[in-house]
Amino acid sequence: MAKKDKFQSGLDAILNGRSQVEELQEAAGGNVTVCFRCSPDRIAKIRTIARVKGVSLKDVMEAAMDLAIGRYESNNGTIEIQPLKGNVEDIFN
Repeated sequence: MAKKDKFQSGLDAILNGRSQVEELQEAAGGNVTVCFRCSPDRIAKIRTIARVKGVSLKDVMEAAMDLAIGRYESNNGTIEIQPLKGNVEDIFN
């Protein structure tokens, strides 16, 4: 997507009352990008698992998150996703 197209889609989102997050999720097919820090040894092991099993790093990380969420919910009950508290568009209205 060209820089002008990104600007236009962001402007359209504001004018149409949609948040930038909603626009990005729609563009990514409903997925979001996650970025975090971890030890080099841990990521090397995860990459090795993915390579040995012939799957993507994304798939290994999703499986690990699903496992963590499943274990948490089995001990603590279903997680209720909290809605976002605010909307950036409301700042300037």
